Amino acid sequence: MEENQGKMEESQMKEGDQEFIEFLSQVSPFEALDKEEITNILLQSSVKAYKKNEKIRHDFSTPPQLYLVIQGLLKNYLIRDDGQEMTVKFFYPGELVGIISALTKEDEVFSLEAVQDSKVLIIPQSIFERLLGRNPAFAEEMTRNMSQRLRLLYKRLQQERSFRSITGESYPFGKRLGEIMVSPVIQGAKEISLPELAQLFQAHGVSSVLITENQRVLGIVTEKDLMKVIADRKPIDSLRAADIMSAPVITLDSDALFFEALIVMMKQKIKHIPIVDRGYLVGIVTLRTLLDVRGIEVLSVVKEIEEQTTIQGLVRVKPKVSRVLESLLSEGAGANEICHIISECNDSIVRRILKITEEEMAQKGYGYPPVDYCWLAMGSEGRKEQTLSTDQDNAIIYEDIDDKQLLMETERYFQEFSNLVVANLELCGFPRCQGNVMASNPRWRNTLTGWKDEIKRWRFKLEGDEIRQFTIFLDCRGVYGNVGLYQQLRAYLTKQITHHEILHFHLARDNNSFSIPIGLFGRLLPTKNENKEQIDLKTGGVMHIVNCLRIFAAKYGVSQVTTMDRLKHLHHLSIFTGEETHQIESAFNILMLMRIRLNMEQVRKGLPLSNVIDISDLSKNELLQLKEALSTAKWVKQMTSRRFHVIGG
Repeated sequence: MEENQGKMEESQMKEGDQEFIEFLSQVSPFEALDKEEITNILLQSSVKAYKKNEKIRHDFSTPPQLYLVIQGLLKNYLIRDDGQEMTVKFFYPGELVGIISALTKEDEVFSLEAVQDSKVLIIPQSIFERLLGRNPAFAEEMTRNMSQRLRLLYKRLQQERSFRSITGESYPFGKRLGEIMVSPVIQGAKEISLPELAQLFQAHGVSSVLITENQRVLGIVTEKDLMKVIADRKPIDSLRAADIMSAPVITLDSDALFFEALIVMMKQKIKHIPIVDRGYLVGIVTLRTLLDVRGIEVLSVVKEIEEQTTIQGLVRVKPKVSRVLESLLSEGAGANEICHIISECNDSIVRRILKITEEEMAQKGYGYPPVDYCWLAMGSEGRKEQTLSTDQDNAIIYEDIDDKQLLMETERYFQEFSNLVVANLELCGFPRCQGNVMASNPRWRNTLTGWKDEIKRWRFKLEGDEIRQFTIFLDCRGVYGNVGLYQQLRAYLTKQITHHEILHFHLARDNNSFSIPIGLFGRLLPTKNENKEQIDLKTGGVMHIVNCLRIFAAKYGVSQVTTMDRLKHLHHLSIFTGEETHQIESAFNILMLMRIRLNMEQVRKGLPLSNVIDISDLSKNELLQLKEALSTAKWVKQMTSRRFHVIGG
């Protein structure tokens, strides 16, 4: 019986399989071959179907061969020493698995599994050895593909090692959505009637149905949408899915990470995210999916924040954000993920404070905002790199006003409004900025045109506090209100500072005035304080990476605000190599995780929050990590000084 089943699942290719010949001739590296060679490959290969979650290959258990995905989705993964699975890559129709072993002629240690019901063309390795020897174009394309795969594998292994060395945990927030998504997805056409739609909900026990056409997502209908129609007593029989669906639909790629889906759900207040590959639907992730994977409390905290109607309520909720941070640390999340999630929680609090303060202003007789405005987060808050020791850095931009009387009244309104917001932020655990970089300071409130004039003025005020305040402003981000005002300002700002070499020089020189506490041969240079040897993780390391990438972003017109987004874009522009990008990312992650862990320990002990770490508290491995990170920060600083002609970098 099993033998017959095997024959049904696996079939030898035939000479007349024209469909497969056409398919293969459009796939790299086979596109370098003529049809006769492709036909010979097919005649010596076989097709096999695999069920969802079926193992195709496990470590060394299968003889050397290559797998070309015809239909479905495959997952290539490694099993770490601790038995945990680490996904390296997903393979879609037209992609080839096993390239490295084919070129190196060594059996590659990897496992392969069908994520969906799939069909695979299995090609003996001997065929490739023959083609490599007699077809230079084919060999060149194969070598290029292998280089890409090795770079991807190296990056994933190094990333995993970096995270685990700091946290001592596995890295669950590195899960790809393709690993946790639900597939296949219950779908319907836009013409489907509501009774038929209701039957789909009941038959499959789902909370949503995706409305699609040729596997392209057109919209989504949820149980809530159906219940609203019933509650409104609309004529159900005459309605179609297209009449009630929500569109357009926010989607993510299957290679996106767990924490990215979490951020989208928090920010957009949605519970369903279709997962696509090259625009085609391959699965869905729901709120329940995320909760089942980790059971984290982030979403419930955000929901609780959104439900508050008073400042006192927000004061009670704010400590829960610290507990979320502690939970993320214990889950093994990386610094980038932690900072983004904490920033989203804090953004939710800021938005509620602004909304509540608007109501408070109306109750006091000031009315509601007289013109459109946008609240800006700046500094580390703008970069989404907040830790527990972050204070306020904020500003306001509002619409241009021609009438002088209205302009004066508007300024009076926002003066009172900003004072209240800053005070409410302080009540909710956001300390005031010691440098008074806050919207309550008239300098940090302006119209769109006023801000543009201020940017022009800043370009020529390139010393001391002025240049440092400008760097804070460079990291601004629209949080609440008419974000279009911020987007106009950001576009203007980016244009003004790109190619402004004198400005870049002064930014680099200002960064160069602060030292990094590491000497020759990686020797730490701590500051002595009451017989303790201490290092400031922020000013001694983090800010040098932040500052340098900000300068490069300014020079090359990169409008992204977060440090890692700037790095990613600069890598895309070939300013940094792949190896350099990884090195900087790893150093930044190490320093930020150390800051976060330090802050959490200070909270547990009831100590004032700071970024100063006592190196005697670090393990030998942590000291090595710190030296590595500071050495990278120093290298980035030196490279920036040379690039922007600053002496003594």
